[in-house]
Amino acid sequence: DLPVAVNRIALPGGEREILNLRNIFPAEADAVLATARRDYQGERRFQALIENSSDAVALLEATGFFSYGSLSAERLLAYSPHELRDLSCFSLLHPEDLEGFQDTWQRAVSTERAPFSFEARVRRRDGSYLWVEGTVANLLDEPDLRSLVLNFRGIARRKQAEAELLASRRHLAERERYLALVLDSVPECVKILGPQGDLLQINPAGLGMLEADQPEELVGKCFYARVDEMDRERFRAHNESVFAGLQTGIFEFRIKGLKGTLRMVESRAAPLLHESGEIHGALSITRDVSERKHLDERLRESARLESLGILAGGIAHDFNNLLTG
Repeated sequence: DLPVAVNRIALPGGEREILNLRNIFPAEADAVLATARRDYQGERRFQALIENSSDAVALLEATGFFSYGSLSAERLLAYSPHELRDLSCFSLLHPEDLEGFQDTWQRAVSTERAPFSFEARVRRRDGSYLWVEGTVANLLDEPDLRSLVLNFRGIARRKQAEAELLASRRHLAERERYLALVLDSVPECVKILGPQGDLLQINPAGLGMLEADQPEELVGKCFYARVDEMDRERFRAHNESVFAGLQTGIFEFRIKGLKGTLRMVESRAAPLLHESGEIHGALSITRDVSERKHLDERLRESARLESLGILAGGIAHDFNNLLTG
């Protein structure tokens, strides 16, 4: 009959049936031949797309067994077409990923056509496991397919990059924790100022130096207000020079705590740089030198008294010599 003739023409090498078709259906032969060629070309295009796709495509029975695997699927899993058709997709899954894939499979089986995503490790023919991601779509209601369509691709490089990124983040978090521990334990005030003198961050020693109980009492506020009026303009110029990228040495100034205590401190500042090289903060380490200044003053006073004593003794000695004479 006519449909059988059309199907035979649609097969590779089927054009040898053209003569028989023309003899049986002379009026319809050209139209049928054009339809057969179009159908055959469409099937070949679809096959070429599937076989040359970088994504692996497979058709699975409702039981999970392979009924078809594209060339990409065969290359990715390293199984031959015959071997693949004897396998269940569940037997290829890593034990730790089996339960999650089974949940995805059940949702796909109970929902027509909607694709469900998954990530899992699948076992290749050599026993090694490969990370893949893909989708499962239910086309069991399609008379010509009656299968679930599995579309998947290898993501080993992405997983490696994710693992390296996770390790880098853990390393960074560990360094931040270590740095925070160091900053919290040092006895000097460590602070970061913005270009307008706003306090961005300060450690516990700095809070104690400025007589604050909580960071909120100082952070976000202008630090210039805590500098003694006699030193405020010098300090402002010093902070601006840091943001200008100029070299700064040890700087001495007086600060006033929230409770009014005046301290003499010395500080050394350095710029904090973005990756772009832009300065976004001035990091400084400040030490209370009030006691040292007091001791220095006492030593200088003692030295002056000692000098006066030596001078007075010399004068008395010379005066005694005069009296003796």
